[in-house]
Amino acid sequence: MPKITNTFSPSHHTRPTQSLLTPSIKNLSSLPSLTRQEVSKHDSKCDAYVIVDNLVYDISNYGMKHPGGDVIYEMAGKDASLPFRAYHPDYVYEKWLKSRLVGKVAEEDASGELDSASKVQKKEPRMQEVSAINAAEGDAETKADTTSIAAAATTTESLSNAERIQHLDNIYFNLYQRLEKEGIFHAKWYWYAFKIIYSLLIFASGLIVAFGKIHWVIPALKGTEGAVSVLGYQITRAMVDSIWFRGIFAGFLIGLGQHQVAFICHDSAHCSVWSNWSFDYSMCLFLANSIFGVSTLWWKYTHNQHHVVTNEWDRDPDITHVPIFVVTKGQYLHPKGLKMNLAQKVLLYLSPLTFLPIVMFIARFSMYWQGVYMLFILGTVPTMPWQKLHLPTHWLTAERVMTTFYFVWWFLLLRQLPSWQYIVTLIVASHLTTGALHIQLTLSHYDRPNVFSKDKPMTSWFEQQVITGRNIEGNITNEWIFGGLHYQIEHHLFPRAPRHSHRTIKKYVRQICDEYNIEYSTGGFWSALGAVLFTVVAESRYAFRKPFKEGVYSLWSKMDLN
Repeated sequence: MPKITNTFSPSHHTRPTQSLLTPSIKNLSSLPSLTRQEVSKHDSKCDAYVIVDNLVYDISNYGMKHPGGDVIYEMAGKDASLPFRAYHPDYVYEKWLKSRLVGKVAEEDASGELDSASKVQKKEPRMQEVSAINAAEGDAETKADTTSIAAAATTTESLSNAERIQHLDNIYFNLYQRLEKEGIFHAKWYWYAFKIIYSLLIFASGLIVAFGKIHWVIPALKGTEGAVSVLGYQITRAMVDSIWFRGIFAGFLIGLGQHQVAFICHDSAHCSVWSNWSFDYSMCLFLANSIFGVSTLWWKYTHNQHHVVTNEWDRDPDITHVPIFVVTKGQYLHPKGLKMNLAQKVLLYLSPLTFLPIVMFIARFSMYWQGVYMLFILGTVPTMPWQKLHLPTHWLTAERVMTTFYFVWWFLLLRQLPSWQYIVTLIVASHLTTGALHIQLTLSHYDRPNVFSKDKPMTSWFEQQVITGRNIEGNITNEWIFGGLHYQIEHHLFPRAPRHSHRTIKKYVRQICDEYNIEYSTGGFWSALGAVLFTVVAESRYAFRKPFKEGVYSLWSKMDLN
């Protein structure tokens, strides 16, 4: 495999050539020049500038049209080259960026010189040509070799923090360009087709069992002529005749099918299946809204925010669940932390006991409520103080129809069941099975470093994504159960990469982390679960002993719609 090297060194800065993915703009020289310090002043919704590949774009009030919503303003006044490249397909550059071009970065800034007085993160020219591409350039093999990806003339030990940021960001871009050249970001349609088919078959099997046709799923139960013995058949028949067993078995299959569908929806919502927003959104509407019961709009709103502000405890919805439980002292010791009354402190104190039941069961119903709230309440009341829904009418209508269909098929299923015991068993079993997904999500970030957004230290995009996540090691069984999310670090670095590419990307990322002494957290399922539980127990006990602040804490203000 060709070797990827980094052309950066502290004493060498080159003027950028036009980015390979930047829109084709004529007369770049005639554009007004802005320093990064000047751009940093445009950091509000009504006056927002961002830098992408040393060009300046005006995104003021664009959140109303942005598919990801107002999360775009998290980058207002900043260099958004890395997150923009990570989250958007290539066609976005030509289709939407060109019309919002207002200037270019001043030459002294674009050349990579650092002005410490401005305290604005300076970026080196983007998308430098990958060097040392040899005759094997056409080889598209994805197996990582043992040669260094980030080979450089100097080590980062001699660099200032700002220079180290440039250095690592440059390495990230070299890696990004290499992966793109190898086709890593292109999904194998047949791979996902197979995943969709068997996931729907598992789900359909659960419905069949629930309707009393278990012999359709297990043909041997239709008679004693199968491979089972007469005694084995009689025992199995007795189990099947039990309402409790049938409810658990049917619920398990329904939940398992939904569990696997959820992972496909996750990939599709990142545009990593079709690389087309409309196609991927349409597939999500069918799978997520009508089968899994989660609003695609709600999920994209919260999940996009999670990716941009990972482990910022006041903004990341994935770790903000106070006072149900806390994951960091900052959530109750920081001046901007929560205010609780005594009842809420008691709830927090009990969180070590309630954590697993809430995450595995109640969280599922919370997702129902938040999706319904966003689609049917928030979307129809224009005076609500939260973010309005910025979605074309036909998509919003489709969301509502598919979400309604989910509850309709559940109603039709349950009304056919013979007893309330069967109904309760089926609901509990199916939701506990899908609840395993929520446990998996907590393992990736809950005990990783976190920070208050305004206290966030200056660090590189690459390093930030690596240190705030954890991978779960395992075999092929784990890969099936975790749906690719056990490669959490690689997913956060390259969210548009299809699931089947993560193993290849990991080899590159791990090598960079080893060379630059960046913590790459990885471990088994049980060790990760133990670390998360220890964090929840320690923080809840510590929080309970601290005097609570005056005032009533608004639980809803810290829910996923904040």
